Parts: sequence; C-alpha cells; structure tokens
Amino acid sequence: MVCIESWKPDAALEAMADHDVRWTMLVPTMALQLSVRPAAAGKLTGLTAMTVGGGPMDAGALGRAEQVLGTRFIRVFGMSECLGHTTTSPSDDADTRLACDGRPFPGTEVRAVADDGRVLAVGEVGAAQVRGPSLFVGYARDGRPQPPGLTPDGFLPTGDLVRLNPDGTITILGREKQIIIRGGRNIDINEVEAAVARIPGIAQVCVVPVPDEMLGERVAALVVSAGSPVTLAEITGRLEADGFPKAKWPEFVFPVPDLPQNRVGKLSRPDAARMAAELAAVPGVE
Repeated sequence: MVCIESWKPDAALEAMADHDVRWTMLVPTMALQLSVRPAAAGKLTGLTAMTVGGGPMDAGALGRAEQVLGTRFIRVFGMSECLGHTTTSPSDDADTRLACDGRPFPGTEVRAVADDGRVLAVGEVGAAQVRGPSLFVGYARDGRPQPPGLTPDGFLPTGDLVRLNPDGTITILGREKQIIIRGGRNIDINEVEAAVARIPGIAQVCVVPVPDEMLGERVAALVVSAGSPVTLAEITGRLEADGFPKAKWPEFVFPVPDLPQNRVGKLSRPDAARMAAELAAVPGVE
C-alpha cells in the first residue's frame, strides 16, 4: 500500500507513478482532479484500473479523463449502509464501464420503485431500494444499534434515483430530491449537470441554486475545465445546439480550479452553493 500525507492531486499522481501503483479507489471528484493536473498526460499508464464511486459521474467526463491519464475506470455504487453493492468489470466495454454503475453482487438485489411503492419495470426511473448480505445492522445510537427503516420485504431506500437496464446493469441518476425552484418552475439539478457535463472541455460541473429576490432561485454552474475556462456563452450555445430547454440553462457559470469537497473527498453541495452565492454577488461576474 502506498500512502500520501493528505489529498493533493499532484502528489497523488507522483506517488502512483513512482511506486508503479496498479489499483486505487477514488470518488469521482478526486479522479477528475487528477486528469486536469499539468503532468496528467499518460501519468497512470501502469495503473491497471481505478475504481470510482460515491458521487455523480458523467460518461463523457470519465472517458476523457481516463484517456488523459492512460488508465481505465471501473464504476461502482454503494453506501455506508449497504457497502459496494454493484460494480462494473475491467473486461466490460467502455460504454458499460463508463455509462452505468455495474451489476449487483451475488445475493444483492436493487430495484426501482414508484412514489406509491410499485416496483417499476426495466427501463423506468424510480427510487432506488437495495437488500443483500452487506446490509448494515443499524445506526449506533446511545450505545446500541437502531434498526434502519426498511420496507416490509426488507429493502433499504437509498435516496437515489435508479434505472435498471435490459442488460442487467443499473444506472444511478442522482439523488431523489435535487431541484432548483426558479420562479415557480422546478428544475432538475441532475438533468442540468448531465447536459453541461457532456460539453467537450468540461472536466467537472456542479449545478447549484443562487438566491434571487424576484425568482427565488437561479441556476448557477461551478465548472472545472480541462483546458481554457469555458464561458457562459459557450455553454448556453452548446445547450441550444443540443436542443436542451432554455428554461433550464444556467444563468451563471463560474470557472473554478476544483469543486468543494467534504472531509472524505466527496462533492460538498452546501459548500458549492455558498461559493456560487458569493461569486454571484460580485459585480460583473457571470
């Protein structure tokens, strides 16, 4: 095992290259940070695979990143309450490895359900529920485990949106309740992030609301670019060309070197929202 003192993308790249590291596991924010470092090109050709999970992922951004780094990504999905319950495989083709979250482990079941609890068919998007051998006993409260809130048939609601695919894989589509309410219109954050992340030159994006006196909230995007900073006009122009609805376009785009992270390296949406609100208040910033 190779360790570094604390998370620094440049130091991580050097350590993995110098010690011929063959595998590592990172959250997507960290993996994409590696790909935009000045020394990133071909730096991890000795890395057999990098497992990524624990946050939003876009196939295009991951594909560009693994090409820069010279390795391959393996997507996984799991949570502390039911550890690592789906995974892709190094032998999967790129479309499978990068565009879905793999297949459930043996004995683990994942399903999508509607608001009324009805189990949905393959191809439909619904609330993710899981059960299997890695399901936790409960939360530690007052010195004893507190059982989790399971469905009558033993499934744990994860709080995520999921689609089960015809080939047996699943695709996590973000958290259930991530919306921006702009002038009474609900805008799905997951949908906007996916559209912006498909734009070439964008390594990472985080869409958040910024407060507005008249509309309540407006749409802002924090963007990490793989090259030159991408402007609001470039993003909206590409979204228009792709036919993405104008009512959902970001109204602010803020180039940033990195997205805010919490103490375990995952994207911190509260910090991202605070950062965007502060940037939006700066005169002349769009």
